[in-house]
Formats: sequence, structure tokens, C-alpha cells
Amino acid sequence: MIVTSLTRRIVTAVVILGLPLVSLAQRQQNRAPRAQQAGDRSNVRPASIKGRVVALDNGQGLGKVALSLIPFERTEDGRPLTVRTTPDGQYEFKQVTPGRYRLFASRNGFARQAYGQKPGNENDLASASPLDVRAGEALDNINLTLIRGGAIEGRILDQDGEPAARVTVSLVRARYVQGKRVLQPSGSDQTDDRGQFRIFDIPPGAYYIMATTRAFGMTDENRAVYPPIYFPGVLDPQEATKVKMIPGGDLRGYDLALFETTGYRISGKVASPDGQALRRVFVTARKLPASGLSQPAASQGTGTQGDFTLRGLIPGSYRLVAQERREDRFLTGSTIVDIGNQDVSGVVLALGSGAELQGRVVVEGEAQLPNLASLRVAAIPLDSDSGAGFRFRSNSGSTLKEDGTFALKDLTEGPARIVLSQPAGNSYVKSIRAQGKNVTDVPLELHSGDRIQGVEILVASNGAQLAGTVKENANAQPISGTSVLIYPADARLIGPNSRYIRTVQSGQQGEFALQGLVPAEYKICALLDHESGSEYDPEYLQLLDRVSKTVQLGAGQASNETLEAIPSPARD
Repeated sequence: MIVTSLTRRIVTAVVILGLPLVSLAQRQQNRAPRAQQAGDRSNVRPASIKGRVVALDNGQGLGKVALSLIPFERTEDGRPLTVRTTPDGQYEFKQVTPGRYRLFASRNGFARQAYGQKPGNENDLASASPLDVRAGEALDNINLTLIRGGAIEGRILDQDGEPAARVTVSLVRARYVQGKRVLQPSGSDQTDDRGQFRIFDIPPGAYYIMATTRAFGMTDENRAVYPPIYFPGVLDPQEATKVKMIPGGDLRGYDLALFETTGYRISGKVASPDGQALRRVFVTARKLPASGLSQPAASQGTGTQGDFTLRGLIPGSYRLVAQERREDRFLTGSTIVDIGNQDVSGVVLALGSGAELQGRVVVEGEAQLPNLASLRVAAIPLDSDSGAGFRFRSNSGSTLKEDGTFALKDLTEGPARIVLSQPAGNSYVKSIRAQGKNVTDVPLELHSGDRIQGVEILVASNGAQLAGTVKENANAQPISGTSVLIYPADARLIGPNSRYIRTVQSGQQGEFALQGLVPAEYKICALLDHESGSEYDPEYLQLLDRVSKTVQLGAGQASNETLEAIPSPARD
């Protein structure tokens, strides 16, 4: 998770040791006047931003570039501002409301670019540098350099060597998601009647080519099915060959022949837990193991009797998930089915309520914790397979109520981490307790039907603070747009959603600031080409150990560091 600088949101906190824990509801008084003041912008002087957009290969100004200035945080009036460059590449935003923004530029023939992106991170728009705009300020020389996009073309043939029309061809590339390398789409096209495809405006990088026919899970009566295939013609994405794209590259001749095989069926019934008539239940089947290079999921909606048949499945293991929405609740059922060389029938998916968690966020001492509506509690499953097909539909997260209480319903069965979003100011999550156990940095095992009450999330207001400047080298000028990464020296605390891992982009003058850090020993570094999400990968952080600075941060301590920007370690 990328965490922005909070220097303008510092909330003064007074911590009085020895006082009892107090609920958040007791700290909401006297906040309305402050909010009203913050929302009154009638007397705020607007700012302006201007600069030039040029092409990387020849340095010439580019006309017809569409620029979008997007607020960093969503607000009611946070609509993007848009302008176009003049023929020589000049642009200007006028009447800009003070705040923090991201700036994006796009033009036909070039890869989309964000201000502050570094070479090697053309596909990672989240690595862009934010623009801090103050009242009445005129930001000049906010320049962008666009990279010419590449193109790749080829043909898709069927098993008889004839052109295959309406086949979706996708470029996918490895990205970090929750500390794991997975494949995600990065451009696609559909073949024409000649079987030809062409994908363009591709940023530089390494890609896999994947061809997918009609919706996975459907077959003709003769059971013929065409599973997704990867260049140069393999079914297993782990065996696929990468295609290297350079700026402005024009790659041709990337042909693929589809592979026809026999598709099998899984049929069964979804069972209601209370005998009520079922509404339309959505059933999905996703192939296991989920390596991130997964096949599209087969899916079908049932009728009122709950019968379902999933077709066109190739041999292997599948996780089946059924889900029905009833008012504000989701009923779910899940099982694993193995397919050999024959159909599987008689599968029963019993719907039931997931686990529930109820608890409260409390604060030490007399400090206030503002912006309750922005804080969110979630129970995040550690086993991504267990949620395949319905994690995005479950109520795994919820905002806090005014009294600091929360309730999570329909949670996925399996181990899950309880996480509170980063509080404002210098506050941090000190501990989380559930069922008499400390689950601050360890998962809680959830079972369907569990009703866990009394979960307590303790927030302390005397977090550690880290600020400083990033320079190109020891004697150089400050550098903007680098990713400052802080992570725990104790490798046992590294992992997805770790409260010890934070990142922030250096500002226009190379400055950075983090607050609300958990007191601990840390490693810190400034990276020129950091890929968002890699900070949760233990192997990646191990490579950074030798080039990172060690710093000990105590409760309430503020540290200032000067960092030298370095490239990220090489990885496959």
C-alpha cells in the first residue's frame, strides 16, 4: 500500500499515561467547528500549474496531449481537471484548488504517463509523484516526457490451420499483488476474420501473450473446448515465453495455434440452509492452484431449484463457490472438486452464513482520533483460493460507527488478518485482541457460523515519526518522485498488510514524511523504480537489506534522515 505524506493532517495529541481506555464516542465533541473551518474554501486563493510535454526519443514538444489533474483523495468536489497541450507541448491548469494531486498525460502513439514515473515503471502508474499545491501558488516547469508505445501483431489459427475470428488476445505481465507475483492484463485485441490481431500503445516491458476463445465453461454438444493458450503455444502459463517490448517497438509474426480438447462437466445442486426457495444463485468454478496465472472462471446462475451444470472444464482441481444475496447478507457455499476424464455429478453446495466479528476501537489516554468515517476495519483472508469467486462480494470490511464499534459479517472461512486502516495524525494500531488472544500480527482462524464478539483494537497516539530528504547522491541536489520504503528489521513481521510496512513518495524538493509508525527497529531506503506491492515480498526486501539504512524508532520519537536514491534490486 502506498501511503501519502501526512504533514498537513497532523493532529496534536496529548497522551496522559495511566488513564483508562476511553471509547471513540467520547472524543467526538468539538470537532464540528473544525470541520466547518476546513470545508470553508470561499476565501482560498486558487493556484496554477504549467509545464511542457515532450517525446523521449527526440525531445520535441508534443501537441494534442490530454492531461488530467486528479485529486489524490476523493472528495465531493474532487472532479479531474483536463487540458490539452499546444502544438509545441505547452499546457497550463488555471484555478486549481489547493490540495494534493496526480497528473496524467496520454496521446495516441505513446504510452500513458504519470508525472514522476521513473524509467522501468511505465506500467506502474501508482509510482507517480504527487503534486502538493498550496493556495495562490504558481507551479512551473511541471514537465512530462512521453515514451512511444510499441505494437505487437500476429495471427490466431485453429487446430486445422484456418484463421480463428473473435478470439481475444491479451498481453499480460507479472505484477505484485499482496507480495506475490501474478499476471495481470495490460492491453488486448480481438482477432478479425483473417485471424489477425494488433495491440498498440504498449509501454516498454516484458509480457506474455494469451489467446482466449469464447467464455470459459461453455462447449458445443460435441464437448470440444479451446482452453486459453500462451505464446509460443503452451497451456501452462508457467511454461510461456516472455515477449520484450522496447519503446516504439513494432513486433510482428507472433502467431498461435489453438488447442482443441475435450471439455467435462460438473453438475449438482445448491442447498438452502433454511428451506426457503432459492433466488438466482451464482456458481463459479476456478482452477487450482491459483498461481496468479489462472484460467478464466466458469460460471452459471441457477434457477429456483438450485440446479447447476458447469461445462467445458479441462481435467484438474477446481474450487466451486455458490453465493446468494438475501437483503443485506450474502449466503455462501464452497467445495473443491477434482475432474479426471469424466463428468462429475451430484455435487452439493450447502449455503450458509460466514463468520461474524464484532468489536470496538479504543484509544489510550485522552487523545482524539478524528475522521472516523474514513477508518475501515477488515478481515482479510490469507488464503486467496478460499475466496476465489466471492471475496469481492463479501462484507470483509466495514467503516467504524460513531461510537467506535464495528461489525463484520459473511466472512470467508479460513485464516484472516484483522486490519484497521491507517489512522490520521501520529496514531497507530498498538494491539488487536480476539477470543482472549493477541492477533495483532498473526491470523485469526475463522469458521462458518462463528460469532466472535469483544474484538478490541487499541490505538495509541504516540507513534514514531520519520522525515527527511532524498538526494541523487551524497553531494547532489534533492530528487523528487522516489519511493521511500520503510519496513521492519525483524523478518517475522513482514507480509501482506503488515502494519510495519509503509511507502511514501518524495515531494518536489525531495522531502518526505511519515508519522503514525509502530515503535520498532526499521530498515529504510529510497528507490528510483519501486514497483507498488513489492514491499510485501520477503525475498524482495531481503535483497534490499544490504543497501538499506537501519533506524530505531521509539514511541513518540521523531527522526530525520537523508537518503540516497538507489535503483531497485534486479528480479525476474
